[in-house]
Amino acid sequence: MKNLLKVIYFWIFNWVFVPSSKQITVLNGLRENNESKSQKWFFIAVILNLAPFLLASLLEWYLHIDNFKCFLNNGSLPILSFGIIATNFFYLIENIPENSNQDKELYENLKLKVSVVAIISLFISTILYVFQSNFILLFLPEHYNISIYISFIVFCYAVSCGRKMFLLQNSFLTDYAASVSIIQEKLEEHDDEFEQ
Repeated sequence: MKNLLKVIYFWIFNWVFVPSSKQITVLNGLRENNESKSQKWFFIAVILNLAPFLLASLLEWYLHIDNFKCFLNNGSLPILSFGIIATNFFYLIENIPENSNQDKELYENLKLKVSVVAIISLFISTILYVFQSNFILLFLPEHYNISIYISFIVFCYAVSCGRKMFLLQNSFLTDYAASVSIIQEKLEEHDDEFEQ
């Protein structure tokens, strides 16, 4: 069950991203090598930012149930999505480490793909925020539901993309490249022993 949840919140939002099999291998390796750091990132970047919104939502639901859908459409989720992406964008701007020569192009393509999804998420969350904060009084009842649904999907994309951005920082890529080269050396030694 725990592995299923990891797959859901890490890979389910790849409909736009569409990684290759090599990129999936790199991201899985980065995720496994940096599991505790990734969990800390999730707690700080997502949970701590989402908690006040959830508490305010519960309070609004308790005090003003008739205004609850309007409250959920006040632009908070798009701003949270924007913040998650924007605070992790500098990891993608870093230059690829020089000691990862053989996989440098793979890492660059991976960062480029994640950058494209991040920019799309920033663009959509900005439009949602403007739409929700300026035109909320013009909403029909069905518009509230559609807007909440789209905001939630964009938020989930932002979390998935933000975590990938965090994992693609240079220090993690350097460690990953070093671990891959150690494994390759061991495999070559094992092949040499087997041939003798």
